[in-house]
Amino acid sequence: LLPAFTALENAMLPLILEGVAPREREKKGRALLQQVGLAERLRLTPDYSLVPPLAKEYRGTLGLKIELGEALQGKELTTSGLFFHQAAAGEYYLGLEQPQDVYFGTQSGRPEKWHIIRSNGPVEVEKVEDNTFILDLKARGLQEIKFYAPAPLKISGKDLKITNEGPYYTVTHFGAPVTIKLTPEK
Repeated sequence: LLPAFTALENAMLPLILEGVAPREREKKGRALLQQVGLAERLRLTPDYSLVPPLAKEYRGTLGLKIELGEALQGKELTTSGLFFHQAAAGEYYLGLEQPQDVYFGTQSGRPEKWHIIRSNGPVEVEKVEDNTFILDLKARGLQEIKFYAPAPLKISGKDLKITNEGPYYTVTHFGAPVTIKLTPEK
């Protein structure tokens, strides 16, 4: 797959190389995406150009709610982003920190992934190793972040209160900005 191409463009690439006519290759590309559950997709791109200077630390914290309508009944949402939560059947909340793809389909066969459910302030996420993440909570004062992890995690950082309920973790910190490291338990 070529990261600069959309899913449809990647699906059509072999057809382009075979010289298939544009309308036919688009039709075949869409059919292929339908077969693998990626036909219903949208690309969300945030625009933070109007964020006032006083709110700059919250730049990148846009949230949105998506409710699946009648045409998407029975489908589930997955996203390339790390901030999302299913609130109820057909109702999702997304954090739009950067451009991301949203797919509507079935979950069967897709692995569950670690993701943030909510944060009460700005957070930056960096993947440093295969399954190790660094979270920088950027605000001062009371900071709380809740996330889902399909496998047990080791959480480290300064002055953290950690609660764990099955695959859900809540990390609370009071004071200056803090860095949290998440690593899989061995």
